[in-house]
Amino acid sequence: MWLPCANVDWIPTTSGPVRSSFAAVLAGFVFACLVTVITRDRRRNDTGTIRLFVAAFLCLVADSYVGTLVASDPMCQRALAESSVFNSLLSLGTVAIFSGLAWLVSSSTTAPRGDPFYDVEQFIVRLTYAVAVVAIILLEASSRGHLLGAVGDQFPDTWYGWTLNLYAPVVVVLLVGLRLAVLRGRRKDLVRGETRLRIAAVSTCVAVVLEILLATALDDIPRDSWFGPATWTIGVSTVAPPLLAAGPIIAMVCALPARIRPEPSNP
Repeated sequence: MWLPCANVDWIPTTSGPVRSSFAAVLAGFVFACLVTVITRDRRRNDTGTIRLFVAAFLCLVADSYVGTLVASDPMCQRALAESSVFNSLLSLGTVAIFSGLAWLVSSSTTAPRGDPFYDVEQFIVRLTYAVAVVAIILLEASSRGHLLGAVGDQFPDTWYGWTLNLYAPVVVVLLVGLRLAVLRGRRKDLVRGETRLRIAAVSTCVAVVLEILLATALDDIPRDSWFGPATWTIGVSTVAPPLLAAGPIIAMVCALPARIRPEPSNP
């Protein structure tokens, strides 16, 4: 049985306006960066940066829209489910921003190993990797919080409880394993890097569309239905958003720059 808002430690509707504004401000910064990248020196290869910044902008604009749904929803139970979509889109947008930043720095330099700018590039790549791992862990934690607010302590014995228990470990293992596979195979095929980049951008945009459809479907469920929703409604509305975000996040990490740089030559 879903609990009323009075019994929930965290009320999503009160923070909805702030979170929606935060996503909108981030989207504005990303749009400004996108315009700057498009109008700068055309001799640079900025296709990766542009793809990822466009995907990040789409994520954050959609996230701001979902935030308005959460803020204006009179049903706390439904707002909890919509908050899972909000968190998923914010995680996608954040990882896309850092991935685009990594490609922006990579396309701006051909510095060899040992050069300070090369060290900066590697730092941003590793930072993006860390942000992706943290985003996966936070998605699981937020989904747990929403389920606890919806059904109490009984959710670990349900199918969606076990899904959340396995979510972060499985996704992080896949993320690490696939990234290592990319690094080992980068000497054999450098063309696949562009293909991975397209997959990351397209999968992110597809996930955004699916998340918006999910949020709209949740918002269309009649108010009376949220007093005793079926088990699948609780599970799908809370578990589906992090699952939809997992694939694009892994794809963006696998598409991070992994170039072979020569050692600096001695004069």
